Amino acid sequence: MKYLKDVFLYSIFILLLNSALSESYADVLEVSKPIFDTTRYLNKPKSNESFFIPMTIIYEKKLLPHGPDIIDKNYLRALAFSLPKSSIPYILDIESWKCGRKENDVQASNSIDKYILVIDTMKQARPDLKFGYFGIIPVKAPLTINTHSEQQMRDWKHALERSKRLVSHVDVICPEGYTYLDDKIIWLRYMEALINEAKTYGKPIYPFLWPEFMEGRSLKGRFIARDFWKVQLDYVYTRCDGVIIWGGRDFSVVPAVSREWDEKAPWWIDTKLYIQKNTLQ
Repeated sequence: MKYLKDVFLYSIFILLLNSALSESYADVLEVSKPIFDTTRYLNKPKSNESFFIPMTIIYEKKLLPHGPDIIDKNYLRALAFSLPKSSIPYILDIESWKCGRKENDVQASNSIDKYILVIDTMKQARPDLKFGYFGIIPVKAPLTINTHSEQQMRDWKHALERSKRLVSHVDVICPEGYTYLDDKIIWLRYMEALINEAKTYGKPIYPFLWPEFMEGRSLKGRFIARDFWKVQLDYVYTRCDGVIIWGGRDFSVVPAVSREWDEKAPWWIDTKLYIQKNTLQ
């Protein structure tokens, strides 16, 4: 895939540009698969960009400045024209529209129509760029997938089928692999279902991971254990075309705030070692 190859070439270019700043990775030539950085930490070191490749998420407030009920095509075209040329896909994040297994067919169809309208407008304005959606397809599976009723599974399969018409409009598939429960087996079964479904779409798969728990009164804002993070990173990386890592917002406080970058954070130490292990010398 040409544009994935371009990602690697981009990482080489950035590496050379930052070689004077990078010590541990000065001899890295390219990564076997990209690990993309969409984190929102403050004061991230530029020297990491050669191997933790920056990727842009365009959030809902920027895509829909007048609210989720108004799609301004002229505005979206202007936004697309303003984007820097890049071989790295741009990820669109709109979470107000729902098309999951809990929505009825009319609600889901309306949401999918709007998702298609937004991404098609962007792609028509900038056919030289690649675009994907965060967490929309495949539709989320039941969290504890092996313990759900037959009806719940039928609802999920139905939601998957009706959302497939969005597949031809995106360039990459970005499932959400966040952690809701402190249980490796539950997470692995959930991700297995999503990745197996995503592989039927014939598009590059870049799941989102976040080294913190997504929610839960006692878990939200906590970092997951190092062994759990290593399991997640390895499971996704070995089965997909790369990984997107999100994070950097502290949701244990209200309102949420951005965290400071910590080069000694356990999740980052393990991620950096993992990248190093999977680097082509």
